[in-house]
Amino acid sequence: MEVKKLCFVISDGKMNKKLVQPFMKEAKRQDITYIFIIVDSQQSSVLNIKTVEYAENKKMKIKSYMADFPFDYFLIINDVRELGEVLAMTLMQFIQQQ
Repeated sequence: MEVKKLCFVISDGKMNKKLVQPFMKEAKRQDITYIFIIVDSQQSSVLNIKTVEYAENKKMKIKSYMADFPFDYFLIINDVRELGEVLAMTLMQFIQQQ
């Protein structure tokens, strides 16, 4: 029987995504599934954050913060009281897919 590895990360979602990307590549190589649960806030929602990057021609490009989020699987909840139910449902779905 093959054992699957699952890791939950719970955060506000704000991070240095470039630092996290190599870890996510290594996790895929080791067959570890990360599920990122974002506890979001209406006042400073990650869905409203914009980031700026500069192309090689030095033109500025504005994009959504979530456009290159390094986690393949993520959920956004607005109320921390939903966390227990979301964790349970996600775990059940993960087990059923195995």
